[in-house]
Amino acid sequence: MRLIFLGPPGVGKSTQAAILAERCQIAHISASEILHQAITRSNGLGVKIQSYLDSGEIVPDSLVFAAMRGRFTELDANKGWILDGFPGNSSQFAEFEHFIYSLGQPCDGVFLLYAPLNILLERMLKRGLADDTTEKILSRLTAYQEQASSLIQEYRQRYPLTVINGDRPIEAIAKFIQTSLQSSSIV
Repeated sequence: MRLIFLGPPGVGKSTQAAILAERCQIAHISASEILHQAITRSNGLGVKIQSYLDSGEIVPDSLVFAAMRGRFTELDANKGWILDGFPGNSSQFAEFEHFIYSLGQPCDGVFLLYAPLNILLERMLKRGLADDTTEKILSRLTAYQEQASSLIQEYRQRYPLTVINGDRPIEAIAKFIQTSLQSSSIV
């Protein structure tokens, strides 16, 4: 099983991806986690990524892919994967599709989570991260919205796409995802 979980920041993609990945014993691949791991290693790639984040700029796709490529070749990813929040724009989508097909690991489906803006803002402020100010959160959500509509259409054309209300209890969403997978014969 190879799935992509999409949605705005704070909607619960990572939570749901982690639950399903553990249940199915497959890789949970989070772009933000991989970028943070690269930064922690403080190698050349990590230093470049950190410089973009420090200046408030978006990390270029080439650096994101450089950080992520190796993750797809690890043993647990060979059994299947759930990709969390990536690809996030059309250029990433095109390169990612080429990459996964070259590995012989095509995507089986996409889950798109959504929630009202006030809920997303509330959730992200509760995390208490230093860079989670109201202004920065709203900026990230706006950037997501600008890129999301055309990207979602691309996903819809290529893969089965299931839309999920992310403003429900975690367990209810997890059960909905499991039921959707069973009825689609992906599991």
